[in-house]
Amino acid sequence: MYQQYASNSVAPQHNCQNEMNEAYELGSAMAHEKLSTEDKQLLDEMADDTVIVVPGTYDHIHQVLASLKIPFKTVQQGELITYPLRPQDQTVYINCANAFPEEAARRLRKFVDDGGQLITTDWALKNVLEIAFGEVSSRLLSNRIKNLIFSLFFLIVCPT
Repeated sequence: MYQQYASNSVAPQHNCQNEMNEAYELGSAMAHEKLSTEDKQLLDEMADDTVIVVPGTYDHIHQVLASLKIPFKTVQQGELITYPLRPQDQTVYINCANAFPEEAARRLRKFVDDGGQLITTDWALKNVLEIAFGEVSSRLLSNRIKNLIFSLFFLIVCPT
């Protein structure tokens, strides 16, 4: 709900990040309650680079993973070109990227072809997946569908 303030008064500060952190912590506690003993043991034994997080322009999967106490390693976009990926046991998360090195995208294609798991968010569709999997994404995601996806995203995130 919107509140109006007189021009000589100051609107109270609203700290969304604190609320988000609280939500992450609550979600983490709920998730950990549901884990089996075996799953908890697997988490405890995970290598620090079983989950790779590639920062982007937006989105912050690292905050979710940290709150869930899931170990991860941050690898910058350009570092993916030479980083020793292990398709047999790694998952790579690509946060929303408004730009991405083509060579890194092509390396991710090989990673997936060899059995690795790749998870991306919104703009990575255009800047990572279309480069890495152009022939597949072009067939599956016609321009009409892509435009619909991006339109829905902006309606949700930036309502007018």
